[in-house]
Amino acid sequence: MKSRGMIFFMILVFSLLLSACGRLEINIQQFDISTPTPFPTPIQVINTPFSIATPTQPVPTLEPTPAPTNTAGIDLHLKAGVALKLLRTKMNSETNGWAIATVDGDLRQHILFTSNGGVSWTDRTPVQRLAASPSVTVTAVASFASDTSAWAIFSDQSLQPGAAPLVVWHTDDNGVSWQPGDPLDMTTVNEEFEIPSDLGFLDDQHGWIMIHVGAGMMHDYFAAFTTANGGQTWTRFIDPSTQTPIMSCEKSGLAFTSPSTGWITGNCPGLMPQLFIFHTIDSGANWASVILPAPDGKPAGYFGQSSIACGIPAQDYTASRTLLLTLTCQNLNNNTAQAWLYASSDDGATWSQHPLPLPFGKLSMLGLREGFLVGSLTTDPAANGAVYHSADGGATWSMLTSTAWIGLPEFVDDHTGWVIATHNDQTAYVHTLDGGRTWVEIIPVTGE
Repeated sequence: MKSRGMIFFMILVFSLLLSACGRLEINIQQFDISTPTPFPTPIQVINTPFSIATPTQPVPTLEPTPAPTNTAGIDLHLKAGVALKLLRTKMNSETNGWAIATVDGDLRQHILFTSNGGVSWTDRTPVQRLAASPSVTVTAVASFASDTSAWAIFSDQSLQPGAAPLVVWHTDDNGVSWQPGDPLDMTTVNEEFEIPSDLGFLDDQHGWIMIHVGAGMMHDYFAAFTTANGGQTWTRFIDPSTQTPIMSCEKSGLAFTSPSTGWITGNCPGLMPQLFIFHTIDSGANWASVILPAPDGKPAGYFGQSSIACGIPAQDYTASRTLLLTLTCQNLNNNTAQAWLYASSDDGATWSQHPLPLPFGKLSMLGLREGFLVGSLTTDPAANGAVYHSADGGATWSMLTSTAWIGLPEFVDDHTGWVIATHNDQTAYVHTLDGGRTWVEIIPVTGE
């Protein structure tokens, strides 16, 4: 592993630092998904005030539950009225959900819960993680299963790996109390850093996590673990010592669709002759490369063409035996880009695929049939975007509105959704109650 690992480390850490909220609005045209879209020609951005219609239903204003205290009776959590920078949210209903967020002047990322649709949040960070003031950034990765059940791991982003044991915490009482699992076994792992990602659970017992430990020479080195007892103990099933092709490429996802069946994807367009997707059927003991069928209308060897740069930027939805992926290709000859939604509901035995209306974007899938897309024509952070909806598994898409932002959508049903929207160095937390047609901004703060 090379010194480029430090660059990889700094990029990942920097990506966690979001800027303060801002508001913009622009219009874009309806896009034709039948042909490739130009890339990366920018769309002119018109910097006008962010003004959007108010949905017909008001945002809920339920009071959050009280914050827990430590065993000494001293509340170490964030006080009421603190402005939050939301990094990731997981809403379970129109009112209830979780978030990972930062606040000014605090090096720690916090776990929070809302019961009023994201208007105010209660700090639910494990008090053990708040007892000591950190000298370096402490990042959090979490899996939020329900209103009561969640798992989280915290990583001290020091320059020395192993500075603190990596522990996965679990709560089954809405974050009032947390129990640590056994530390992840990182002995014998050659590390440059420790960056957790892809913490997930198939049910209340079977889970997984990836720990990035180094980078260099088009490689993303990692260790990965599974649990079969709700996170109490973890078994390492792969690490860089295996020296298999699975260590190459920037990873874009790890997930299991059954206790024995798992998937690892990567996004490194133009750097590999084929797509990066690996599959296991023996709980991670062995991994095999997967050959996805070419998109409709493309030749059988489309992904291997030297002029076509393809990658898998996201695993969009996983459930029992079910996996949905975003696949994006850039044609280097004519400077165009296209994206597709690939879906399998039989553990990869068969795949369906449909073109997405925009080559770059993020999906929120409610299942195999219904989903929302927030995307753009380009990867330019200053680009404007649009919101689309599909009710037939991605076979057709309807444009709902143009936007001055892009971001990761999160819908809980066909009308209620949120986006941590971004435009250049500006962010805003926006909410819809009419299926993505109109959006209002929420200013998230800590509650009582």
